[in-house]
Amino acid sequence: MGLPKVSSRVRVACTRGTPLSPLLFLFVADALSSMLNRGQEEGLLRGIPMPGLPNPITHIQFTDDTLIFLEASEANIANLHISLRCFEAVSGLRINMYKSRLLGTNIPSPTLQAYADSMGCKVASFPTHFLGLPLCVGRPLNFMWDKIINKFHRFLASWKCRYLSLGGRLTLIKAALSSLPLFFMSLFRCPAQVLKTMDKIRRDFLWFSKDNQRKFHPLEWSEVCKVFRGGGASIKNLKSMNLALLGKWVWLFASEREAQWVKIVRGKYGVAPGDLWPKALSSYKASHIWKGILRIQNHVIQHSCLELGNGSTICFWEDSWLGELPLKIQFPLLYRLSPERDICIINCYSLMAGRIVWDIRCFRNLDDSEALEFQTLMESLLKASPNVA
Repeated sequence: MGLPKVSSRVRVACTRGTPLSPLLFLFVADALSSMLNRGQEEGLLRGIPMPGLPNPITHIQFTDDTLIFLEASEANIANLHISLRCFEAVSGLRINMYKSRLLGTNIPSPTLQAYADSMGCKVASFPTHFLGLPLCVGRPLNFMWDKIINKFHRFLASWKCRYLSLGGRLTLIKAALSSLPLFFMSLFRCPAQVLKTMDKIRRDFLWFSKDNQRKFHPLEWSEVCKVFRGGGASIKNLKSMNLALLGKWVWLFASEREAQWVKIVRGKYGVAPGDLWPKALSSYKASHIWKGILRIQNHVIQHSCLELGNGSTICFWEDSWLGELPLKIQFPLLYRLSPERDICIINCYSLMAGRIVWDIRCFRNLDDSEALEFQTLMESLLKASPNVA
């Protein structure tokens, strides 16, 4: 017995907040990325050459934001405009040109304005903001931190002291610290004057009295920032937190060797592929952000312990791989006699008859104290077992 055929059209929509909605958006964003990459392969779009990358970069994406990098030419702008319109037609989405901005470097203002008019967007200039962080050409200025300082003033308003106990004020200070300056401090080295201003706001809020009279500070601020076991209130020290967040980039540079940003930094500043840590910079053209990160790399290296593989990326004397301290500190006499102080471990040993044989060279014969230190070094090296497989 047959049933009558009924045709129906089913429509499914994902509203905002649906768990599946972000995943679907990522699929669509990947389609836009593929279109831009295909445009570059066909010669329709010319991206910006980046050191360390085989092909010019045309765009980067973060959630629903896309940064597009192109050479300044009418052909690039026209082809980009066509590509975005094709993306709208295929995906059903619409790009909000009212929120889009066009920025240029070393481009005359009339030319930049003409490009923006053809795209239907507005012109912006540096410094500007992206994802809450300032983008600027040159050194970040102190006024860029005014937004954070103003938020500190609003969050730790003095009138709140009247309704909060000392414990409540401590909780509010810690809550403000965990959310407000964290994003900025993860990328920029905070100026000393800004640190002083933010500490003053927190200090005045903590010791403010209910009758609008400042109390006597029973503890120095450095004591307040100590952990509970040390007699403090466990309020984080802003300077130490800033250094720790910047130090994370040094560690990521060493651990995420295949990441795109690491390849760009290595190519831009001439870091060899085999070098584990970034090198100190002397070029005035170096980024101020990267200079701020490199200022603390020695502190990160001194407090890092490396796991020995075959030794191709670990410096024999400079890195901490045999004990908690580098060998140049454990054996200073031999370090001064080394002809190659930046030599890697893989170049200091050989495999003979299935055994590791170490070859530690000095540029002259050793005296008694140096020979004793050399014997201690060789005894320590017996504990090391490079992976020669």
